[in-house]
Amino acid sequence: MAIALFLCFIQEEAIAGVPVKSTTVKKVFKRNNTTCEIIVDRPVCSNAALRASIERVLLGYIKDNSADYNVSIPTAKNRSFSTIIQIMGNSILKKFIADYDKDNDPFDRGQFYNIEIKLVADTKEYVSYSINEQLFTGGEHGMYHTRHVTIRKSDGKPLTNILQREKESQMQPLLKKVAAEQGDLEEYLKYLKHLNREDIPLPEEDAWLQPDGVHIQYQPYEICTWVMGMPEFVIPAKDAQPFISKEASLLLKSR
Repeated sequence: MAIALFLCFIQEEAIAGVPVKSTTVKKVFKRNNTTCEIIVDRPVCSNAALRASIERVLLGYIKDNSADYNVSIPTAKNRSFSTIIQIMGNSILKKFIADYDKDNDPFDRGQFYNIEIKLVADTKEYVSYSINEQLFTGGEHGMYHTRHVTIRKSDGKPLTNILQREKESQMQPLLKKVAAEQGDLEEYLKYLKHLNREDIPLPEEDAWLQPDGVHIQYQPYEICTWVMGMPEFVIPAKDAQPFISKEASLLLKSR
């Protein structure tokens, strides 16, 4: 059976308008009481250059999210995407065990480290992915963190600095309007008021694009308690235009 090589020499260029679907690659690594799981929506599209670019970006996020565990992206030559994930997962598990798996600990409830990358938007001009990280190393509860990336189809490059953070104060009327109209954010606004915060801060992670507009999301403890979760704001495309990068603005206008 032939194996499709990842990042092989690409004859064509990435182009917009190509649908990107996905096939799920799931790898589970377990030793003793420690589990590592990597789940990735691998891109499936007819343009090899675009597919390779997206794969490279997604692998980069696994590497960045797992930086504490000294994981690196293996040399791609003669290796499939699935094999690369396998090698990275084994590397994460080995370091995670060294750091957190304590032998003969009667209170050891097991440790885990999970990364799940999901396709959340596919338009003519871009795709967006969520990168969800969860870990438990003991204590009362685990922790989780979510990042997102929007990748331009015309060249396969990820957008960076979508939010114009220098305009945070100018965005306050818009953020408060969106929060008021989005009813499920009421509890978070009450909590900010409890902290004597009159403004709504921008999140630590950058925004991402979806057909309904610009999405931003807050991490645990960022504007609320852990148990309250990770609030997400959706800023309509027409309202977001003055506060996002030129590249993001063009993508939203083109849909």
